Amino acid sequence: MSRGASHSARQEECEARRGARLTATVGFACFPEHASRKKDIIVLPNGFNVYPDEIDRVLMGHPAVLEAATIGLPDAAEERGLEIRYILARWALLREQLADLDARISVLVEDCPEARVLLTVPSISAVCAGTIVAELGTPEDFEHWRQVVKLAGMNIVTKSSGHRPQTITPKWQSKRGRPMLRRQLFLLAGRWCQQRGLYRPDYEALLARGSSKTKAVCTLARKLVPMLLAVMQSGEAFDVERWSANRHQREVA
Repeated sequence: MSRGASHSARQEECEARRGARLTATVGFACFPEHASRKKDIIVLPNGFNVYPDEIDRVLMGHPAVLEAATIGLPDAAEERGLEIRYILARWALLREQLADLDARISVLVEDCPEARVLLTVPSISAVCAGTIVAELGTPEDFEHWRQVVKLAGMNIVTKSSGHRPQTITPKWQSKRGRPMLRRQLFLLAGRWCQQRGLYRPDYEALLARGSSKTKAVCTLARKLVPMLLAVMQSGEAFDVERWSANRHQREVA
């Protein structure tokens, strides 16, 4: 039991002189196994023994506790079932709200030409397309795809004091841009790096060269930006065959 939060020190002193007990909240713990105050021990399901006196001493050590008592309940199945039902009800409500949001986002994406054409790119969902367009704004405002990379905070920066050779200078993403845009590009690249993804060969090649998985996905996420920007600016649907042919020509050249 704890002191009432609204009592002043003077009120607490007066109450204590009259022998009264100040109470605010009461907490309880349920132990499903045998609990016996006569034996002065509580047996937990894992076989661990808990002595009520030890719990009482810990509680009484807190300055806000006037009196403590530990009681083990022999069965808490009903309380656990009630808690599980509450959790499932909240989870069902959350899923219903997420479904409503997804439906609303899909309607908005269909009304936006830039977002609608992004849906032709493999593995891009309505949420991904809507987020990219919302973060970028008007695609025609960008003259070069590197501007989008910098806006997303995926541009590579270095910090060199001049004493290190250029080959061992640490490099990392600036992460100074828009995190939601960076997240969607990273997630999209991750989907393209899956077993049957379009970037799977590139991903395996980066791993073979000693790159970490996260670094490899980040590298490929930056490579997605020129294609995505071109699709939004041109308004033409993404063509996998043409993309693969152009990619092969660049590799041969």
